[in-house]
Amino acid sequence: MAACSSPACSGGAEAHQQTHTTHPNNGVTTSSARSTPPPLLRFGIIGWSEPSLQKCGRFFPPNCRTGPQRLRHCASKFPCLEVDTSHYAIPTERVVGEWLRTTREFAGFKFHVKVFGMFTMRRVPFGTLPYQVRNLMLAVRSFQSQAQIRWEDLTAEAKRVLWEVQNQRLRVLSDAGRLGCVVFQFQLDFSPSDAARAWISYCRRNLGADFKMAVEFRARSWYCLLYTSPSPRDRG
Repeated sequence: MAACSSPACSGGAEAHQQTHTTHPNNGVTTSSARSTPPPLLRFGIIGWSEPSLQKCGRFFPPNCRTGPQRLRHCASKFPCLEVDTSHYAIPTERVVGEWLRTTREFAGFKFHVKVFGMFTMRRVPFGTLPYQVRNLMLAVRSFQSQAQIRWEDLTAEAKRVLWEVQNQRLRVLSDAGRLGCVVFQFQLDFSPSDAARAWISYCRRNLGADFKMAVEFRARSWYCLLYTSPSPRDRG
């Protein structure tokens, strides 16, 4: 489930702001904007290299052997995809450019991008940090490539640069009209608390202001709050 900060969520729901009017003189139906739009649901899948999809032999045609070929096939079948690999490492400019070139013929196609795991309070291997951040950290002390790094381990400048790199990659997709939502997937150990809510607000402030942010909570306790919170009448 995702709690979204905009009309479009990570599941692909987007606002469709039109109503239809039939002219009495010719019966032609035209469209016009309206203030309360019905939702337009867009369905896609997570990633384009899922092993089960490759092994089943029913989804990808035999000539789909490379990542770009699989992405192109998915884009021809779905209006959106959720990028999962970006949770483990921020994609390079070259990779993002390849995504755009591969899907350029599919008008309206969107990438819903999972944010880098460190922004959802996950430890990450030092080697998965962008090189700009690694260089800043190595100027302070040495790290092994597989050393697990926490957000608290980063210097203030490294944190700033990490946000900068994340937003730069997302900006490439956004400027091309291909960015759907930026998905923040919080794991089971991220439970409701004032600190957790403050972190989500911090992420919203640092994410590009015009990017749509979606939040997914794996801990069910977040959803229990919807049923256990007292109503205004109960609170007196």
